[in-house]
Amino acid sequence: MEWTFENIIYIIAGVTFCIFVLKLLCAIIGFDFEADVDFDFGDIISFKGIVHFLMGFSGYLSIMFHNGTYSGTRDIVYASIIGLIVMILLYFTYMLIYKLDSPHETKMGEQLVGRKATINSIEDKEKHLYSIDVVVNMNSITVRAQSDKSYRVGDEVIISQFKDNLYLI
Repeated sequence: MEWTFENIIYIIAGVTFCIFVLKLLCAIIGFDFEADVDFDFGDIISFKGIVHFLMGFSGYLSIMFHNGTYSGTRDIVYASIIGLIVMILLYFTYMLIYKLDSPHETKMGEQLVGRKATINSIEDKEKHLYSIDVVVNMNSITVRAQSDKSYRVGDEVIISQFKDNLYLI
């Protein structure tokens, strides 16, 4: 094999795309080499960022060589721009995936004060004890609440206070 610029670009393209596919397959089956959830803009200049840049760069040049339309410096500039675009797009894609994958924290106690709730059931009519549903992070949680006035099942209320492990409405 002759070590020409064209062959080196083909090798870089092959290796980087193989790394990307291997990492993608590992992520799909639940094994990730880089499980760092904290992502900042400095992570673009990392092994993953460089692989993504080389994917765009060598992918573009490989297509130009394959089509016989490689024209030198102009295509290297275009390949660099495409490499940067691929690197940035995949960075934001990873950020979105990690954001969607991150667990929602459960809010309880004082964190529910001020939220709307719906009366789910009446536990004790004389003491005005209720079971209420509160929507938190698109999930509904059921908690015990007490009031100084009477409500019916289905009424909407606002949690005004949390005291002695009981919500006041």
